[in-house]
Formats: sequence, C-alpha cells, structure tokens
Amino acid sequence: MIEAKEAVRIAMDAMGELYPKEQVPHLALEEVELSPDGEFWLVIVSFSRAVAKSTIEAMTGQQGTTTYKKLEISAETGVVHAMKMHQI
Repeated sequence: MIEAKEAVRIAMDAMGELYPKEQVPHLALEEVELSPDGEFWLVIVSFSRAVAKSTIEAMTGQQGTTTYKKLEISAETGVVHAMKMHQI
C-alpha cells in the first residue's frame, strides 16, 4: 500500500502531465484522505485560472478563479483511476 505522501506526489505529477504548466499556475494540495473502504487515496488539489477581464472584474480587481480537482489514486498500485471537478 502506498502512503499519503506518495499519493500526493502522484496527484501532482498527474496534473502536470494532463495540463500544460501555464494552465495550472499555483498548483496546491488542499486535502488528502483514504477512502472509507481503503481502496483509494482521495487527493484534492487547487490551481488558479485566468478569466477574461470584464468591466466588473476590472472594477473589483478580480484576477481569476480557483479550480479544485479530486484525484482518486489506487492505494494498492498508485494508479490514477479518476480526476473529477470538486466543489467547495
């Protein structure tokens, strides 16, 4: 069985492989936990995404949005089985 630290490394590597670096600036770990059945590590990461400037964004100084992804990684093999949107 892989440890949490290894699951996080695998998740971060997978994000780098699936998205070009310029699409995932400020990639950060948010949460990591073992699923209740012990089959998967559930790793939630976040990153910034630029948005087109609108008048309201220009007035409020909003720079972009934060996107959250949940990766399901096999606790036995370390294989990424799924990557899904994660709502906060």
